[in-house]
Amino acid sequence: MRRFLDPPSRAPWMLALAIALFSVAPVLGQYAAGDVVIVDARSNTPARIWSMDRAGKVSTVVRSLPFLPQVVIPSPDNRGVLVAGNLSGTQGVVARVMPSGTIVSLTNPAHFLASMCIDHTGDVYLGDLVGRILRFRPPFLTRIYFSTRLQGASGLTVDPDTGDLLIADGATSLHRLNIRGVPILTNVVSCLPQGGEGLQYDPDTQRLVGSFADGLFSIDLSFPSVMTLRRGAPFGHVGKLARDPSDGWMVVPNTRPVDAVYRYHAATGRFTTLATLPPAKFHLLTGATVAGSRHLAGLGPARTGNPYRLRVSSPAEPGASYVVGMSFGRWPGISTPDGRTIWLHSDALLGLSQAHAFFQDFRGRLDSQGEATATLHVPPWVSLHGLRVFAAVVTIVGGRIVTISHTLGITIE
Repeated sequence: MRRFLDPPSRAPWMLALAIALFSVAPVLGQYAAGDVVIVDARSNTPARIWSMDRAGKVSTVVRSLPFLPQVVIPSPDNRGVLVAGNLSGTQGVVARVMPSGTIVSLTNPAHFLASMCIDHTGDVYLGDLVGRILRFRPPFLTRIYFSTRLQGASGLTVDPDTGDLLIADGATSLHRLNIRGVPILTNVVSCLPQGGEGLQYDPDTQRLVGSFADGLFSIDLSFPSVMTLRRGAPFGHVGKLARDPSDGWMVVPNTRPVDAVYRYHAATGRFTTLATLPPAKFHLLTGATVAGSRHLAGLGPARTGNPYRLRVSSPAEPGASYVVGMSFGRWPGISTPDGRTIWLHSDALLGLSQAHAFFQDFRGRLDSQGEATATLHVPPWVSLHGLRVFAAVVTIVGGRIVTISHTLGITIE
């Protein structure tokens, strides 16, 4: 079948000691690939990290986190999660938390961190509450932008069409930051609800979905406008949402009146409860992610005349077959027999990615760790500079598509 379907910076010694003490304590549960991971910045009690499987079973991963977490994302290697938060008003923390609950690495910028996202190369971007944008390329942490126009950076994501950062500030504005060359900040829309939190691009609706204060909102980037998707009960304070790429549903953590994690499908408006947390007086669910969901990642930039490697990762599926596809666009996508969508356009590049020698190991089997490497041999053509292409991967078990990755936007340099 030829078709597609077929050294970190060191923390102060007190912080390092606290993390060491807490991370060796026994935990009550673990998380696995596909589980939802929630960070809980509980006031007056130790912060926690929770996990819940697709059946809604809740476990505690870390029961005494030594800092207040704000956001969680899959780690660059897809083997753990990154948690960003704060130890004090001027001391941030970025920690890598493994499925066992062990904190294995960290950096501690002198910033009050509020948001975090990751791009196609594995670079991590952090936003703080005074308008600084940082790039964490382990072990180096670099400030790439600061402006008083940004009243904080409470929400952060990557625009899949351009590779720009999209930033929700602490007031009511959404900004775009071009991070190629000299960073340039432009305003997108200035009528967001106050209390900006999470931002996720939803390919089903071709809009951003944001979690703000007590609701979910949709943001059109083509003709800047904001639309309310769902607001009020059962929402009280909505944390940073995540998108599950395998089925396209948003995962939404909520605090008060019910401390729960919901699932929401932006295209249909369907809404379900994934899990309710054990009763507690001081829950504050600040962020969510889907563990092991970074199924496709670029290993560095794509440059003309050089090999560009893509890491395929599905830790729960060692030995599964995989197919990587690449196309010039994402819309309208490719429908699967079970009603899901692979967000690649069925164009000439997609066909080439399944047959041409430029595309090495774009199909094969995952190893015993659930990983593989595909390589695009980028031709040495100057005309390719600035070209934006898109890639996605599916895994196949027993002739059935199991995992569908997010769509990776790649700009050739």
